[in-house]
Amino acid sequence: MNNAVGIILLSLFSSVLLIISVCQPDYLSDNNKFLQEFMNQNLLSILGVIVAITIASASQVHLELGRMEEKHKAKNAFLSTKIEVRRGSFCLIYLFLFALLIVVMKPVVAHSNVSEAIFNSLGLFTLFWNMLILIALIQLVFKIGPVD
Repeated sequence: MNNAVGIILLSLFSSVLLIISVCQPDYLSDNNKFLQEFMNQNLLSILGVIVAITIASASQVHLELGRMEEKHKAKNAFLSTKIEVRRGSFCLIYLFLFALLIVVMKPVVAHSNVSEAIFNSLGLFTLFWNMLILIALIQLVFKIGPVD
């Protein structure tokens, strides 16, 4: 998936969540028992697993790209790809910290259905963004073929 597709998907998903949060907040507020129980340490647990696995995979991809460059004596041949892998890895860390902020701030700030729905939407948005980064990395892994 390229950056444009990812940006479009994130924009569409956030727009849908925002519309639902404002027009029908009961769907995404804590009246939804699943979201009430999910938007706490459960969200952080899932994101923690995604971050740990994805960063381990990203580091392996980064190392393999370096080996391929070294083997073919093509210094910085995959520089842009390595930069994107690094950017995605740091983005995962920032998204995890953002999710931590959401989980900590929600009980303090969210006192209405709309505010609960917005916080839950932010958590779902963060999870969706993590999944897009994971998909992009998986696509990259499958593009790397055998090197002769």
